[in-house]
Amino acid sequence: IVLIGDEVISGDFPPVFTVKSNQAQKERPDLQIRYTFEPPCLYQDYVNTPSYSVPDVVAALDCGFKFYPTWDPCIPHLLPKPGVPLVFTEFTLQDTKDNLQKVEGLVEDLEVILPPRRNPYCSRRPVRCSDKTGNYIKNSVIFSNDYISVVKRKS
Repeated sequence: IVLIGDEVISGDFPPVFTVKSNQAQKERPDLQIRYTFEPPCLYQDYVNTPSYSVPDVVAALDCGFKFYPTWDPCIPHLLPKPGVPLVFTEFTLQDTKDNLQKVEGLVEDLEVILPPRRNPYCSRRPVRCSDKTGNYIKNSVIFSNDYISVVKRKS
């Protein structure tokens, strides 16, 4: 798992480390998950670095594509080739639909694998929205990754 973004900070974690999950070990005893924190950078810059490798899947969690124009040059790079799915989540169904519309406008030959819908793997812990941008109703209750959509480039 490679963590990339201009706000990614490894903190107390080393830049690369592996983890064995007790739950996963039950089914796959030899499985190790390798985490890599890339130095803070934009994804469209990361794809031009020596450490870049074509991902198996790309995830953008609670992404806010529609709220941040800085995503626009990045989005085509999130779908590097046919067969690599982009999973993105958001707080509301409408935001997820709007994000999908934005992705469709920026990437040609897009296939919607999973249209916007409630995410069965979302957080089960409600939180008060602390958003100060005006994008959400002040103090509304939200769930992280509450809605999901999956797309990929057509073959």
